[in-house]
Amino acid sequence: MVLGGCLQTGAHFDFGLGTTEIHGNLTLEGKPLPAGQAVALVFQEEHLFVSVGPEGVPGDPSRRDTEKQLTYRTVRLAHISPEGRWWLPMPDHVLEVRVMFMLPGCATEEFRFRRQLGVGDVTFDVDMKPLPEWRDHFYTYIQPVVQNVLADSRYRMSPQDMQGLDGWLRGYAKKQADASPRQER
Repeated sequence: MVLGGCLQTGAHFDFGLGTTEIHGNLTLEGKPLPAGQAVALVFQEEHLFVSVGPEGVPGDPSRRDTEKQLTYRTVRLAHISPEGRWWLPMPDHVLEVRVMFMLPGCATEEFRFRRQLGVGDVTFDVDMKPLPEWRDHFYTYIQPVVQNVLADSRYRMSPQDMQGLDGWLRGYAKKQADASPRQER
């Protein structure tokens, strides 16, 4: 199948004109997740419905081969149910998504998808794997990514998603700080 090679390993799709939803199940070594601990951070590349020519001005209809699409990136949280089912709507203006699944004590998993003709809804099940060095992973990877998203207004994250993500980050940063050994002076 030609289209199957365009998707990440483990992803399945229905045939269709366009993708309207990406969904799946989130598990921890094949078992249900602890409720409320996982976060799915979604980076979306969105189309502005404007194209520009080589000089950066609105395109000339006779020169479509030299035009470029203007896009911008947004970030949001995907909904994860208490049972571990996650879903993400895929509106027509979204060209590409990258989803980061984060769960304390586990390695971060990522899923990437670029819109393609002929691919309908996409299913991607994520099985989180424990990571013994999660504390290092948290401080060197998760925390910098999340702090960048929270600090950069270009991502156009909703206030509700920002509060949820900030609360999640602060909660686990505090747990990590409380768990670290205290040094006496």
